[in-house]
Amino acid sequence: MLMKNLITVFVYMFCATCFSQLYVSASTELFVEDDGILYTNEEFTNFGTVTLNNDSRFVFDGNFNNENVIHYENGLNKGILVIGSGDASRSSDNITIQFHPTAIEEAPFIELNKTSASTATITRGSMRLQETFTSTSGVLDANSSITDSPAPNTVTGLTFVSDATNTAVVNESGGGSIQNVIVERFIPNNKRAFRALSSSVSTSGSISDNLMEGGQITTAGGMSNPRPGYGTHITGSATITDGFDLSGTNNTNLTIECR
Repeated sequence: MLMKNLITVFVYMFCATCFSQLYVSASTELFVEDDGILYTNEEFTNFGTVTLNNDSRFVFDGNFNNENVIHYENGLNKGILVIGSGDASRSSDNITIQFHPTAIEEAPFIELNKTSASTATITRGSMRLQETFTSTSGVLDANSSITDSPAPNTVTGLTFVSDATNTAVVNESGGGSIQNVIVERFIPNNKRAFRALSSSVSTSGSISDNLMEGGQITTAGGMSNPRPGYGTHITGSATITDGFDLSGTNNTNLTIECR
């Protein structure tokens, strides 16, 4: 589609005055120009290619279903995925978010702007947040997990990415909440050092579940690694019921397994 500005304005104004689904068919390319807004107040389904250019915003109030390609970054240009318009008459329904069924998606910025009593729930796929999440109102249940289906260590939901150059964070926010996310923390392997390490969010799970992946070494020299590439090895007690991994010395130590 060559008339990029016309398409962007048409979608925005059309959905602002009536209730309609936004459907992008296969082999169709939809561009959102710099500082533009792509908005739908009903279900969004994508079988084509959607590209967000610099500071453009994709805002949706209905169920979200991506079956093909959404470029949240276009070179150095970065767009924003916005869950909810904040309008009381359009953002009050509970909705579901289905990212691509097999491909891992990435976005630099995500914002939550639903009404305070409504929830958006991720029910499929994996989104890796690169930079910031900002919450105004409403609830995002990321429903994140690391499972063995369809393949070992399949990650679903929302992951706050951390690497050598940047760590995704929750930006200063005015309200709302995000639940059940996976948080990464990059630690360089160029030296041994003492480091303060804790979860960056509140959790109802245990240290065993969240940091040790539910495994425990109960004999010195033994092995328990339920999720290779994830988790930590924590020692500090010879008493198995204390929950620590047993070692030859049982000295206090935490070793992080790298992917």
